Amino acid sequence: MNELKFILLVILFTLTSSSKAQLPGGEFVIQIDRKTGGWTKTGPPIAGITYVYAGERTYDENTGTFIFPSALINHSLYSVNVSNDAIINNPIIGNIIDFEYDNKSKALYGMESDNTAGVTSLVSINEATGTYQKIGNSLPGSASYQGFGTFDSPNHTYIYLAPPNTLYSINVTSGTIIASPTLFLAPGESMIAFSFDGSSGILYGLLQSENVFYLVTINQATGASTRIGSGANLGGGGGSSAIDEANQQFIYLYLNSSGKYEITTFDMKTGNVMNDAILLPTPNTTDDNFFSLEYDNVQERLYSIHWEFFNTSVVTIPPTVTTTPILTNVTVDVTDAQIGQVTVRWRSPFDANTATFPRPFTYLVLRAENAAATSNFKIINPGHLIDSTYVDTNLNTLYPANFYYRVIASASNGNATDTSAIASSVQLNTTPTNKGIQLAWNATVPWSNNTSQYPMHWIYRGTNTGATKISDLTLIDSVNVSQSSQFAYLDLGQSKSTPLLETQTYCYAVMTQGTYENLPTKSPIRNFSEITCAVPADNTPPCATTLTMTGIDCSTYSACPVIGPTGQRNYSNTLSWNKPPVNLNCNPNLKGYNVYASPGVDQPFTLIPQAITDTFFVQSNLSSFAMCYKVSAITMKGIEGPLSNQFCFDNCPNYVLPNVFTPNGDKCNEVFSAYSLRNLQFLEGETGISPCESLDSAQVETWRKNCARFVAGVSFHVFDRWGKEIYNYQSGGANSIYIDWNGKDNAGNDLEAGVYYYMANVVFEVIDTEKQNGTLKGWLMLMR
Repeated sequence: MNELKFILLVILFTLTSSSKAQLPGGEFVIQIDRKTGGWTKTGPPIAGITYVYAGERTYDENTGTFIFPSALINHSLYSVNVSNDAIINNPIIGNIIDFEYDNKSKALYGMESDNTAGVTSLVSINEATGTYQKIGNSLPGSASYQGFGTFDSPNHTYIYLAPPNTLYSINVTSGTIIASPTLFLAPGESMIAFSFDGSSGILYGLLQSENVFYLVTINQATGASTRIGSGANLGGGGGSSAIDEANQQFIYLYLNSSGKYEITTFDMKTGNVMNDAILLPTPNTTDDNFFSLEYDNVQERLYSIHWEFFNTSVVTIPPTVTTTPILTNVTVDVTDAQIGQVTVRWRSPFDANTATFPRPFTYLVLRAENAAATSNFKIINPGHLIDSTYVDTNLNTLYPANFYYRVIASASNGNATDTSAIASSVQLNTTPTNKGIQLAWNATVPWSNNTSQYPMHWIYRGTNTGATKISDLTLIDSVNVSQSSQFAYLDLGQSKSTPLLETQTYCYAVMTQGTYENLPTKSPIRNFSEITCAVPADNTPPCATTLTMTGIDCSTYSACPVIGPTGQRNYSNTLSWNKPPVNLNCNPNLKGYNVYASPGVDQPFTLIPQAITDTFFVQSNLSSFAMCYKVSAITMKGIEGPLSNQFCFDNCPNYVLPNVFTPNGDKCNEVFSAYSLRNLQFLEGETGISPCESLDSAQVETWRKNCARFVAGVSFHVFDRWGKEIYNYQSGGANSIYIDWNGKDNAGNDLEAGVYYYMANVVFEVIDTEKQNGTLKGWLMLMR
């Protein structure tokens, strides 16, 4: 028997030599009039393009270049001049799932999806060579793609929406994640498109709520969205968007409920629909699609990619000639960690020469586990198979395991055909979302799983966590992947209108449908994924709480601290609040509360303690009472609610000066000072002794009420009876706010006994800026 030779083969679906004429139609760049729906081709068909994904594109306004891939995996990256459809570059590029061009720095960026590792990474891309460089760390979580991204050129920020509705803002210079909030979406809502307005620095999106579509602004830091206007009923969705910055218009292209492509223009100020037009198909076409909307804000023109294919009665496509086995099924029969099972089926080579390859054929089956191992296939069947079906057993088919297969046919004389194309099992990923579960699936196969003939993929679900076979689940829904261009499904309990429970585990499987376009194989080709389970998340935030404390009553406050470096200033504020109200729109399952503090009314708030379980909190070791607060509630899953009302504690400032002092050396009233208890010795019963006299409790209380409190600084000036300044004093450093004037002038000379006049400018420590500065004016008697 001849030695088997393993030859890597790329299967090309081409026309036979009997039909060399180019087919009419193809992919074109077109310019659109959004008011009328009219459009014109900018050039001839783009050579080599067979399919364009609606969400995968970007635009270079500096050179007028449309940049897009021709397929989703192992695709060519096309750079096409919009003036004539000339191809500038079309290198092969890896698994990049989104492309965004920075028109300011003239650089191309994208998101690389690593399904094996389950991560997505920001990369910079050389559009001429297709090579790319990773920037920063990988994003956490699933590598499946939610459908759209956009770019903030003024700030060099890549904005990317990842499942389940996580909005990433990433600095493309450093790879630093600036923000990554979860979009605030109510049940039944979804963000179906967004675009960044570089002229205003605002992120706009299109929010679908049931059948109503709202133009919204999106806060990139919090994930909150604000509706603009009353919304519009578009009757469809799942398209692409662009922004006309000069006219402040949001433009949306989508497939409507009647199966026609429609373009709607929103006024970004009012949210109202300004124009709505149907894009007219090319006459006599059997397949006429519009994808990938881009607006050139330099030329002020709207572009798209248009696919057209004419009636097949004019030009027929003969079957493809093939001399290799044709894989038709890779379906998961049993999901299990040890006894998982996958069935592989194929057809014999149709066109192998009988002289070189006499019948019957026997077969070898090769397998690789996961995409990273596809260069290391191993033979898995003992001997040569006569049948065209192989059941692969004792596998770990739990997610994220994925299996890739090839088949080699050997003729009766021992000659081996080339190996078949690669076909993988369907891999299903489930991601918890708010009160739902997001499904995303993929398979690497030589046939098409996205066709107009068999557009439906089927969704199965069950609550048995021990489910291993499709018979353990129930068919609940289907997805028209031909319309959505995505292998994805969001389960919000729409089946039988029964909401999903956050305490229940749900298990899923998907059945895909597809076909070979030009091979006489049995259709549809149906394959099942593995069974994957998940529990819905509850991202509903709690309601806002209300602060209930009251401030200090300054009319009764008589504390008399020593102000200055030697003073003890240890204050505390006691906060209290109500529990959030319980209603259908708020999550009542609380973990605790966050407390935020700010030193001023207009200053930023800082989180102090987290997850306080009580409805009160004491902040101690403060230099004064002056502090503003807000409180938020947190759910058991860490979802934070809105901030409460603001409450500010303020100080009770005071500054009183006497009107007599006697600097005569008898150690009694020697200096002119603001009231304080610094030199008072207290006896039992709150009576006191000053250097001059004994004070009863009433006199002590008077001293307390008059003493200096919460004073940051003092500027003190003394004038004689003719208005001449004879002494001045400024607190700060070694100079306290108490003044302690000894009756000498600025030159150090003793002043004569008599009446003098003073002015004191006082700075108080208070929240209210209008009350921070005060002026005291009066007279004083200097006696000797």
